[in-house]
Amino acid sequence: ENLILTLDYYQINVDDRFNRSTRFDVGEEERQVLIDSGVPGANAIDLVSFFNNDMDTETEGIDLVATWSFDWRHGLTT
Repeated sequence: ENLILTLDYYQINVDDRFNRSTRFDVGEEERQVLIDSGVPGANAIDLVSFFNNDMDTETEGIDLVATWSFDWRHGLTT
């Protein structure tokens, strides 16, 4: 009566998970192309990175939770 147990199994599959690329330096030539293309703030861009669909991941596991209730002076504690 005082003990409650829960057991949960989970498996999460994510296909084509987003991942950020490494950072690339923006040189003067690339910066000028951005400026000529009308990119706002292009003169202040030093590094760029981008997101891509990089990998599939799978996570699985079990969660076990035990709760024990007992009287403790002025109330019930778990």
